Amino acid sequence: AWGCTYPGRSFRDTAAGCGLRARRAEGVDSTLAFPCETSVWSHNSKTVLVVDDDQDLVSLVAMVLESEGCRVQSAANGLEALEAVERGMPDLIILDMKMPIMDGWEFAREFRTRYDLQSPIVVLTAAADARRCAEEIGAAGWIGKPFDLDTLVGAVGRYIGTG
Repeated sequence: AWGCTYPGRSFRDTAAGCGLRARRAEGVDSTLAFPCETSVWSHNSKTVLVVDDDQDLVSLVAMVLESEGCRVQSAANGLEALEAVERGMPDLIILDMKMPIMDGWEFAREFRTRYDLQSPIVVLTAAADARRCAEEIGAAGWIGKPFDLDTLVGAVGRYIGTG
């Protein structure tokens, strides 16, 4: 089962075959999704483009990053991601590799051709060797699925700047 943790909360896959479903830990006030009192990023809101065909995962990542002060855009495949980039360059791209229509490899190739190195890419993949996938496309970093949400927040902070 897919699972991750974030400051005192646990999330588990609650529907087999239906992707990630976030479930608050027992005893957590249902009005609080995540703590917002301390953000790892400065007040300058950074934009993160999350590219993944798993909408439940995208929703969870967006919720976490927005609680940290980021603006989050999403795309379900590489083609949608290129369209989003055309509307405005994100500060960071979080990229799944296996998606329909245009996968992560195709997106990265086209993104680099059009925009060179304007935004770092962090690969987020369930592939056995996430590091190799990241190296293949010249990504700044990688996060393997399943992942800890603190790891995600730390990686994003590392690439968009802190404080």
